[in-house]
Amino acid sequence: ICLTTPPFIGLAGWLTTRLRGGRLVSWLMDLYPEVAVAGGVMKANGPAHRLFGAINRFILARSARVVVLGRCMQGRIRALGVAEDKIALIGPWAAEETAPAGRAAAGARLTAMYSGNLGLAHDTTAFKQAMLRLKDDAGIRFVFSGGGKKRRELEAFAQAHGLTHVSFLPYLPRQQLAEQLAKADVHLISQSPAFTGLVVPSKLYGVLAAQRPAAVVAPEETEIALVVRESGCGEVFAPDEAGGNALADWLVRLAENPDRLRELGAAAGRAHEMAHRPKLRLGQWVGLVEGRGK
Repeated sequence: ICLTTPPFIGLAGWLTTRLRGGRLVSWLMDLYPEVAVAGGVMKANGPAHRLFGAINRFILARSARVVVLGRCMQGRIRALGVAEDKIALIGPWAAEETAPAGRAAAGARLTAMYSGNLGLAHDTTAFKQAMLRLKDDAGIRFVFSGGGKKRRELEAFAQAHGLTHVSFLPYLPRQQLAEQLAKADVHLISQSPAFTGLVVPSKLYGVLAAQRPAAVVAPEETEIALVVRESGCGEVFAPDEAGGNALADWLVRLAENPDRLRELGAAAGRAHEMAHRPKLRLGQWVGLVEGRGK
């Protein structure tokens, strides 16, 4: 089983199966070299893109199974010519069973939190607009816990606009994650349109386990948007200023309706229990490795 970190490690996996037997399973955490193009570090259709694209197609063609994280990624793989019966969809899961805990929101009517890396694959346009719209509403707070290039941009934005209702925290040890997630009323999740089908943000699944609503800023066809729509555990917003205005309005409505917050949180918990628990995901993996079903 070969992941995509480091990129193209599947070549070593293929060579191993050639020398020692076995089957190669490619587990796509992201899709190279397209993520490099989307991130602006590689030129589309340039020599490097064509070379690495050929290597990726070589690995996929020689994989017995190709595991994708979402339906948006599944579509990308089909477009590369991978046969449907070779593709298996096994989504991410929370790193551990994240037990829900009591809210501790530091006096705010509502706390919206982004937890984890905020990097090139994430869009912050809607976040910025929502923060500006709610600048004078001291009862709604934004918390960004983690790191990443876009996180630094948000810090500069908040400072430039004098946003006192926004705070920034460092990464926390994994053992403190459950407690941290439970401190928020709503969790913010985003994905840049350029990365649709190339990555699937895994933080959504920890939010489901924590039984908290999700505000997803991403195109509707992304896996995270589809999961939120299907489970009814939150809302999806366009990654632009209009989406930011809609996000701000939604947060205000939730701050005024605790019952609705609880309903959304309960829906998140049901989605986790019925479809996204680690035990279920690992069962899918066992079935795949043992050759049972997809």
